[in-house]
Amino acid sequence: YQREYERLKIKYGKYLTENWCEGTDPQKHVFEDLAIASYLLVYWRENIDRFPRPIRFADLGCGNGLLTYLLCSEGFQGVGIDVRRRRSWSMFD
Repeated sequence: YQREYERLKIKYGKYLTENWCEGTDPQKHVFEDLAIASYLLVYWRENIDRFPRPIRFADLGCGNGLLTYLLCSEGFQGVGIDVRRRRSWSMFD
């Protein structure tokens, strides 16, 4: 987990915190979602045989959409759904 978290911090952390367009604290939101993504990525990769392939996910109430963006960027298929569009969504593919 720690290695994965450090890898994601290096890969995404600086860009996301410097370009954060929400009114919330980027340090809090970016690094919390990097931690959650790290956990899920390690868990899914270590237990890949237990899940149907490909692994797909739905982030209901995704808010800023960052977790969905991170997981999709790392090769998993998913969708984030929220009741209103967020400014940060324009940052993500």
